[in-house]
Amino acid sequence: DQVKDINLYIDIHLEMSAWLRGMGKLSREGHVAQICMLGKWCADRGLPTRAASLLAMADKLGDGMLTGRLWIADLHRLLGQEDQAATIERELLRHDLLPMTRVPATLKTAAKKEGRTRADAIAYRIASYSNHPEVLPLALRHAREQGLKDDARALTERLHKVSTLFLPQGE
Repeated sequence: DQVKDINLYIDIHLEMSAWLRGMGKLSREGHVAQICMLGKWCADRGLPTRAASLLAMADKLGDGMLTGRLWIADLHRLLGQEDQAATIERELLRHDLLPMTRVPATLKTAAKKEGRTRADAIAYRIASYSNHPEVLPLALRHAREQGLKDDARALTERLHKVSTLFLPQGE
């Protein structure tokens, strides 16, 4: 990078983002995303203290917000704060705002933190709108343990259909 004064560069970006937010040209979520991207930029350039201060700023601005929190989770993870990242992801999962690609890992974390039964119940809820091949078995276990025979039968059928999509040809 050819930036002569990194702190001035960061400050200019922060001021511009705040100005756009104040003018109504940037949503709160967008403002938080800008701060988190700047935090990632700092972390990638060996400026962990500045990245951590930007994370603190994003955390404060994003307090009580759901959309946009994934940026904050990612910056927590990048800075080695896995527990905070996982907490945000579990919160997003509870509100059905977590991208499906992150759901299986988050369910594993939820099982460790909140117990397998709770994670299976969450998977059961998610199975109402997703056929993710790693979610369906957990949802099926929940249905069976709760004595939901019709749901268990339907989940078994869905799991079978999804499983056949992932088998190599000819099997």
